[in-house]
Amino acid sequence: MGRYEESITDFSKALEIGPDAVNVLLGRGKTYEQMGRYDESITDFNRALEIEPNNVNILSTRGLSYFRMGKYEESIADLSKALEIKPDDVEMLLGRGKNYLKMGRYDESIANLNRALEIEPNNENVLVTRGDVYCIIGKYKESIADLSRALEIEHEK
Repeated sequence: MGRYEESITDFSKALEIGPDAVNVLLGRGKTYEQMGRYDESITDFNRALEIEPNNVNILSTRGLSYFRMGKYEESIADLSKALEIKPDDVEMLLGRGKNYLKMGRYDESIANLNRALEIEPNNENVLVTRGDVYCIIGKYKESIADLSRALEIEHEK
C-alpha cells in the first residue's frame, strides 16, 4: 500500500499548485479507487467533471467506481452520458450491461451486450457476460454458444 500512499501525496501536492488540473484529479481519483477508497475517488471525479463535464474518461471511470460501490443507477447514468459522446465504446457498453445484470434488468443487459458484440464480435468478456445472462434467464443453448465461442477465441490466441 505504500506506493499508493506516495501517489496520493504526490497528486495532492500537484493539486496545491494547480487545483483545477483535471488529469491530476483523475489520477488521484483512480488511485483512491484502486485502494478501495471509493468516496474519495468519487469526490475527485466530481471535481474533475465540474471542470470538464463531458470528459468521457472521467465519466466512465466514475461509473466504474459507482459500480464497485453497488450504486448501479449512478453507474448507468455516467456510462449513458459517456456513450452519448462515444456511442461505440465496447467497454462502456459492457459496463452498462453488467450494471443491468446486477439489477436483474436482463433485457437491457442483453441489449447493451448485443450492441457491444455488433462492434466487436469476438470480445471474450462480452460473450462471457452475455452467456451468464442467458444462463440466468434459462436460455441455456444461447449461454453455451456464447461461452463456447469465448473459449474458442481464448484458444486462438
